[in-house]
Amino acid sequence: MLVHHSRNTEQKQWDETTVLSLNGLGKVLKANMTTILAMPGFDERWDEICSISARMLSSGRKSVAVAAAQLLTGFLQSYKAPPTGVADAVYPWKRALQAIDEAVAIMAVPNTRVPMQARSELLSGLSAMLTAQPQGQEGGLDLADTQLLLKWMDALARYPIGVDDVMPVPGVLPPVQKGVLQILGQFTGGVLPEAWPDLLRTLAGFLCPFKAMQQRQQQEAAAAAADATGASGTALASGADFAGPKASAASPGSLVGRGLARLTSSRPSSAAPPANDALMLTNQWMGKILERLVVLYSHAPWQVRATLFGSVVGGLGECSALRYLCIEDPLWQQAATGLVSVINAGLPAVNIMFVNHHQPPENAWQIVARTFEMFLLGSDLPQGLMQQATDRAQQQQQQGSRELTHRSSSSSSSTMSRSRSAEGSKKGSSSSSSSQKAPEDPAAAESRLEAVVLDSLTDVVLASCSSAAHDLRARLVRVVAAGAASTAGHHCCSSTYSPTALQPVATARSGTASSRHSPDITAAAAADAASAEATGSFSHGSAQLERQRTPSPPAAAAAATAAVHCSPAAGRFSQMCLRK
Repeated sequence: MLVHHSRNTEQKQWDETTVLSLNGLGKVLKANMTTILAMPGFDERWDEICSISARMLSSGRKSVAVAAAQLLTGFLQSYKAPPTGVADAVYPWKRALQAIDEAVAIMAVPNTRVPMQARSELLSGLSAMLTAQPQGQEGGLDLADTQLLLKWMDALARYPIGVDDVMPVPGVLPPVQKGVLQILGQFTGGVLPEAWPDLLRTLAGFLCPFKAMQQRQQQEAAAAAADATGASGTALASGADFAGPKASAASPGSLVGRGLARLTSSRPSSAAPPANDALMLTNQWMGKILERLVVLYSHAPWQVRATLFGSVVGGLGECSALRYLCIEDPLWQQAATGLVSVINAGLPAVNIMFVNHHQPPENAWQIVARTFEMFLLGSDLPQGLMQQATDRAQQQQQQGSRELTHRSSSSSSSTMSRSRSAEGSKKGSSSSSSSQKAPEDPAAAESRLEAVVLDSLTDVVLASCSSAAHDLRARLVRVVAAGAASTAGHHCCSSTYSPTALQPVATARSGTASSRHSPDITAAAAADAASAEATGSFSHGSAQLERQRTPSPPAAAAAATAAVHCSPAAGRFSQMCLRK
């Protein structure tokens, strides 16, 4: 082997020798796969090769780790299974997967020392393998292989930054997470029927914004405490150096020592606690996952949709509740829209399971009630984030009052100038104003999404809650009453439906309810007391009542305006929803 000037040490020369050996072995295997697999004693030799490759892949040397990743993934891409009658026909395939699993267990840790190039090469090779060996086909991935692949994607996405990697700029995903997204996107082409639960469960597990925010707050608090401790230690060392002899070049109080301390503190520590598994799951990452999850959930079999209904809705509910913490983030808007789609696709499956097995999925309705309470009422947020949401709401209220005062004071002075210039620019601006559409106000967009979710709760959830317990129905009804009575719900509905137009509808509903049901169940959650207990009994005539309801306006809009303008009618309407 020629000795290059960059390979000036014994370790570098051995690394280059290993790289040449692994690359040559990969070429031989690819060109003569069938012949080599049939040779006697291949399994023992392949086991040794896989053990060496796993150690090389998880090492901190870039060229060796990249060569090991290329060998293992290249073997999986070109693997052709022998005839079924051959003993241990799939052993080479399973042993290669086991070697990758051993390496991923070492590299998927906080501040891993495995180079970025090796992890990216592994992901690109697995993506090519998934294309060459489709799921379910002969010689392709079976259920155990797919579960193993999803396990790797989950681990690598949670720890995408190594000890020598550069932190990505805000708004840009790390290269490892981009590779994981590419592999997860390939599942849209086809999924094993048995692998649907594992796929959806893996995607839903990434939607944990509360956990991620809490871990970031803990990291910031720990970093602040470490900085304070380091600053006090540096001050003490500087005082000792000033009073005593001349400081050495490596002492903490010297100029060189402080420079080394800064370099050391800026380098990520490999002793980070492994519990920070959601620290790198940013809102941008969750938005990408959310898009794939909603699409895949709608294509899943109905049994899977019913079983994982609570898990998917719970993850979307946490993301949608971010409206109270960072309203400018688009993640909560995507989650609110996806929540409506998942409810439309999953709730019929839940009812089918209830009809067939006489029991809904475990904790499904509890999660649904909590999700709507978080989004519409802002309740049940984590304790540490609740205070943050309260402070932010107070700041927004103060800022809004200041802006309103400023606009009212400046409007009177600018009225005259606007009226003078209006006539001159009316003709010139009429054509341009018709072609340009003003952007939607953030408050209007929030009210619109809130109305959409409220309509979904009223028209879909309460219309199909026969499998829910009575206390959960009462919780949902209280959410409808409180959400309809909120300021946002009233504003988004009053512009379209006037109180006078809705009054006959509410009166007709209240008259029907009072004529068919006993008076002791007509008192319910009114808008002015949204948290009151909803009491009553169920009736077989509720389905007939639903058919007699006026189709227009929408139920959520009617409930909102009726709750604001006529509390008794809102209470009766809530009881009608409760009996459904």
